[in-house]
Amino acid sequence: MAAGSTDQSFPQLFFSYAHAHWEDLTEQQDADLWIRKFYGNLCTEIELLVDLPRGQDPIFIDRRITLGANWPQVLSEKLSQCAVFVPLYTRNYFQHPDCGREWSVIRQRQDMHIAATKSYPDIIVPVLWDPVRPQDLPPWARDIQYAHEELGYAYRTYGLEELIRVKDHEAEYQRAVRFLARRIVEVANATDKLRSLREIPVFRSLPNEFANLTQDGESGKVRITVVALDTSSPMPPGRSKRWYGSTAQEWTPYLDPQDGPGHDTPVAWRASDVAGQRDFVTEVTELTSRSEELKVNGIPTAPTILLVDPWATLDPAHWTLLDRLDKITQHKPWIRIILPWNSRDPETIANANVLHAGIETHLGHTRSQGRIPSRRRGEPGPIDSSALGLEVSEALRAALMEFLRQSKKYLPAGARSAKPRLRGPIGMGAPLGHDDNEDPAAPREDKS
Repeated sequence: MAAGSTDQSFPQLFFSYAHAHWEDLTEQQDADLWIRKFYGNLCTEIELLVDLPRGQDPIFIDRRITLGANWPQVLSEKLSQCAVFVPLYTRNYFQHPDCGREWSVIRQRQDMHIAATKSYPDIIVPVLWDPVRPQDLPPWARDIQYAHEELGYAYRTYGLEELIRVKDHEAEYQRAVRFLARRIVEVANATDKLRSLREIPVFRSLPNEFANLTQDGESGKVRITVVALDTSSPMPPGRSKRWYGSTAQEWTPYLDPQDGPGHDTPVAWRASDVAGQRDFVTEVTELTSRSEELKVNGIPTAPTILLVDPWATLDPAHWTLLDRLDKITQHKPWIRIILPWNSRDPETIANANVLHAGIETHLGHTRSQGRIPSRRRGEPGPIDSSALGLEVSEALRAALMEFLRQSKKYLPAGARSAKPRLRGPIGMGAPLGHDDNEDPAAPREDKS
């Protein structure tokens, strides 16, 4: 399913493909033969473009993982660190759960990176192995270019497997392999690279990124609501106004210059960027007494992420809203709460005990239900902007699942057709006692 380089002199690559059906040995061997040939040709072309120690492959296919190794965890480690992700698009690739798990790690890294830097570096270089239609791809994968003009008409029409099998296409095959190798090296050597994950995920616990997000295949709308102080609020003891703007939406808990461009981006817009990369249309609002989130027995209108400033739990002006929120969210599982907690904010760290007490007092029920994820080191929320991206991604997934489960289902508009009536086997005539000239919808005369 995958590949990564063990040579640290060249950025790691990850080769992702769907195995053929194991129960059909002939099919498996035939498919593997052509994939191995392409793999060898691609490695050769890459070696012509970069200096590698003798005997070192730039790509490493998962079957060559050391015998006895915990292969799912090896895959997670490679995925968490690779510089280039090379998926082979095939007819069944986007139906394969393990391939979806591999993409899940890449998507997590993208969410983390964009939340931290607002940049979105390339990492994915697709290979069109079999022809696929745009509608067969997940919506967010359709924006990734996989049919460059330089790859040639035959590649775009038939896919690389057809080119490698048919001798008449040998020139087109070599042309495509050379282009893909150049593109991979270009991405691997780019200055801006996708950040690695600090914690290696457990592969089998990863979600399948290819699973339909909604019943109609579209992500739809998500609401991002902010509860925070602003510069017009009286600051609690120990808090300065440097983290806030004139509205709650301008709250910037991760004001860290070392994060580079985008370090002063408000947290609501960081979360909105993550949702936008997952094809959601975001609505950013502030929590008020008239907000959708505080309506009793309200019908869910959108999965919702609530970004709550821990310092707001020390402000009496916010207590009523937070107390109502704590009671109502027990019955609204499509609402998820995130408490940004900057580990480099000296004010927050110095007042950690007081803030924990405020959170427990005004959001204790929500926290006890697991709607506020607990952490190993006791922080109530993501400790930096990178961690925020991961948490927003997971919160979106959980909120969306609950939203779909709780949403009211509507029947299609228009007149409902009558239930079908069993009238006997086709070609066997009418049922016993039935007059062929009789209207089946008309009431029957009682002949008793």
